[in-house]
Amino acid sequence: MDLPTGVKRAFDEVLTDRVSGSSTLAYKALEALRLISTIDGLERRRLISLARDLAFCRPTFAALTNLVSEAIANALSSSDPLAESLPKESARLQKSILDARKKMAEELKAIVKHNVTVMTLSNSGAVAEALRALSDTVSVVFVCESRPGEEGRILANKLPSWGVKAHLIPDSAAGAVMQDVDFVLMGADAIYDNGPVVNKIGSSTLSKLAYLERSGIFVLVESFKVIPRGYALKLEFDERRSTPMYDITPWKYSQIFISELGRLRKPLLSALGLEHAANLSILNSPEAQQRTAER
Repeated sequence: MDLPTGVKRAFDEVLTDRVSGSSTLAYKALEALRLISTIDGLERRRLISLARDLAFCRPTFAALTNLVSEAIANALSSSDPLAESLPKESARLQKSILDARKKMAEELKAIVKHNVTVMTLSNSGAVAEALRALSDTVSVVFVCESRPGEEGRILANKLPSWGVKAHLIPDSAAGAVMQDVDFVLMGADAIYDNGPVVNKIGSSTLSKLAYLERSGIFVLVESFKVIPRGYALKLEFDERRSTPMYDITPWKYSQIFISELGRLRKPLLSALGLEHAANLSILNSPEAQQRTAER
């Protein structure tokens, strides 16, 4: 059966969005999943197939894969019909994304106690929430424009409306002003369960610059962005510009990892990688098809 227009539009938003961060894309994917689950007459095997397509449609974003997998796993384990349990799970996980941002902002605010100069890049929803919470503490934010997509411009335009002074700078100017920066604040599109961070291109260079200049480096990364153990993450590539869109930063170049669970350390990362792998295995299992058909 053909998908309703609203569902197709929700899918397309996930597939084509090249400026939002990982958690925002995951939120949109959960909305698409919620809409799919409300389609009258949709055969349950088809629903699982669409959920799987959704979970893997953006291979760089572990948050999308993890949260769609978790929604399916929890809905299948519920005693309620899938048409009732899946929308509830999708909505619950959407709320968890927003709650996680608030918790990370609160954690960072407890650490930052005086007027500071911050540098960031790209358009992370978690970073935006944190800087908004720090509006009375941050004196200025240098925002790298984040080529090739120039997502940094979006964030730089938001900040003044929250009372945060922002300077948009070319990516190549980061080294020249790093000596005036107290800390670099970045989001993460994904993190391996042994520590390396996946984020927008330029993040690795910025982290290494901050490391050399002895500036602080804080990474905001929600627990649902930990890459499932054994999952082969693929970094998206900008074919039109023939350039990478994401890079990987070794663990040692970041000072503090902040999640909604508090500070992330390697033992917790490892446990989360296994937890997400378990949910992913349910989505991919023949049993999921059978249990869905029975309901």
